[in-house]
Amino acid sequence: YKSNPARARMLADEGEQYRFMALQYRIEEADRIFYENNSELLSLSKHRLASYAKQPLMRQDTSTNKHPNMTPVQIDLHGLHVSEGIQQLNCAIEMCREQAREDAFSGRQKKRQHYQKLIVVTGHGENRNNKAITNTPSRSGKLYKSVRQCLKRKGLRFEEMKGSFEVML
Repeated sequence: YKSNPARARMLADEGEQYRFMALQYRIEEADRIFYENNSELLSLSKHRLASYAKQPLMRQDTSTNKHPNMTPVQIDLHGLHVSEGIQQLNCAIEMCREQAREDAFSGRQKKRQHYQKLIVVTGHGENRNNKAITNTPSRSGKLYKSVRQCLKRKGLRFEEMKGSFEVML
């Protein structure tokens, strides 16, 4: 379109509009996926979230749980792109930290540090094609690696599980 710069400009503008629309649709779809995967947690109001986080953890074996009176907050990042998953992870970490600060200031946790466990479900990077090749779980998923890197960069204590992380805040 060197001979017709006006046409080239029009097509470039049209392409930019389509890129913008695709980005908007991806953001809406990411929100839909996250809300669908985390509907139970997101339906709680802030007050109910505080009581949810204080309910005793229902486990048969408390010997492996260092803090048996703690209910973990769980977020599921399945289906999100890396940048979207990291953004949701950062929001969840901040939400848990805010809850811990509120507990410390309210005097409910007298001379004890408030711990909050965040379980981050990412999957382990296997898609349908890889399952046909191998049955062993890999930790090679982009989201899994990025979440691990983010947690390390923030200096958080965490334990890697199969397709998830247990983060102590």
